[in-house]
Amino acid sequence: MNSIIDDMFNDPNEWHSFSDCVTNVTDKSLSKEELRSIFNTLPRQVQAIAFAWGLSDTVFRDEVYTFMVKERE
Repeated sequence: MNSIIDDMFNDPNEWHSFSDCVTNVTDKSLSKEELRSIFNTLPRQVQAIAFAWGLSDTVFRDEVYTFMVKERE
């Protein structure tokens, strides 16, 4: 599983999309390591979307946004 995560985070197009999503919620620019840490806190069903379709997938980014907004409340 970690090698799949490594592959996703080694593709700049993938993790930049995830970064944009996280930045929209936090108003902070985070490092790749910080983003990976956030990824690891996501619910398994949200992570599963990324494993199937990638970090740049619209459904994945929508789920991340929704999860992070709820966590901030």
